[in-house]
Amino acid sequence: MTRGAFARLIERMENKTTTPQLIAEIHGKRGGASTNFAVLESSIAKFVVSYYFKGEPSEFLADVFEDEYFSFGLLMNVFEKVLKKDPELYKKFPLQKLRRLQKIRNIIVHAQLQSHAMLDKNGEIQEMRESFFHHAGKDHDVDEIFREYEKLRSIVQPAIMALSKQNKFLELS
Repeated sequence: MTRGAFARLIERMENKTTTPQLIAEIHGKRGGASTNFAVLESSIAKFVVSYYFKGEPSEFLADVFEDEYFSFGLLMNVFEKVLKKDPELYKKFPLQKLRRLQKIRNIIVHAQLQSHAMLDKNGEIQEMRESFFHHAGKDHDVDEIFREYEKLRSIVQPAIMALSKQNKFLELS
């Protein structure tokens, strides 16, 4: 356990934070991350559509990008091709950070949450190990994953919003 994780553990034990409270807190953060990423994904889809269609045909968005089998990976491939049409824009856009953000989002949303606590007969925490996400055979510290998600989101989200605001590709085609 890292020094930071140990400090968080002690703080939670001193505050008598129970495992159900921690789990509820983590699930709330999971929902927020999932919703936030859906907004980013929708903004990317609208940007790609504006490149190909000079506007925002809502029927195309609904039929293609919002189809349950249309993956974010495929959207990223199309998005990258559109960005490459403008080498300067492609060079500036934090594409690798967006890809990492998507991987972290998958950990947050799809990982199994594990948290262990030893409770006494009154339900008070006697001993607790930090909660963690278990995903693809690896354990990930919950707090570190959420911190990295927020750090990357704070970089990627403004870049995506800037693309949408300037609507650069309406003038390229």
